[in-house]
Amino acid sequence: MNTYQKFLIGCALGDALGVPVEGKTNKFTPRYGQDLIKKLTFCKRVLYNFTGQVSDDTQLTILLAKNMIQNDGSNSESLMDTMAHAYAKNKIDGVGTSCRLAFENYLSNSFRYDNCGTPEGRSGNGAAIRVGLIGLYYDDEDTVIQKTVEVASLTHRDSKAIAGAVVISLMAHFLVTTNRKN
Repeated sequence: MNTYQKFLIGCALGDALGVPVEGKTNKFTPRYGQDLIKKLTFCKRVLYNFTGQVSDDTQLTILLAKNMIQNDGSNSESLMDTMAHAYAKNKIDGVGTSCRLAFENYLSNSFRYDNCGTPEGRSGNGAAIRVGLIGLYYDDEDTVIQKTVEVASLTHRDSKAIAGAVVISLMAHFLVTTNRKN
């Protein structure tokens, strides 16, 4: 298995385990962890069809991976088009508020692809979850940062959301480049 496959599997597993506690209070989270470890039980969410299902985070990460394969690296304009049209065709489960608003902005033809993301004050973690692939793919940190900001900004233009995305992408980049040197 290559690094990209391992990343995608890790993303999907983390997403599937995290979906049941998304939006829950801090009081619920420790109980979920104890139940999961002791009984391997999951709570059900109305939003999803079955236990262990991934959310839009994994689905959008896979669309980014396909975009990077098709374009020999990320192409933000075609990525936004692909993601928004997948949303319009109901092919993405449980789309978060920031992504939904960005896709609707894009589909309205009122915004350029790179100006659809939700503004400052509407942070979220969706962008940070999918950009690890960028850190794995590009060789130099400046390009990793530039491409991460481009991809994250498609849906999340809040400075905290972008900063989180850059940290995740650079962390993935560091792990891969360190591993290559050893």
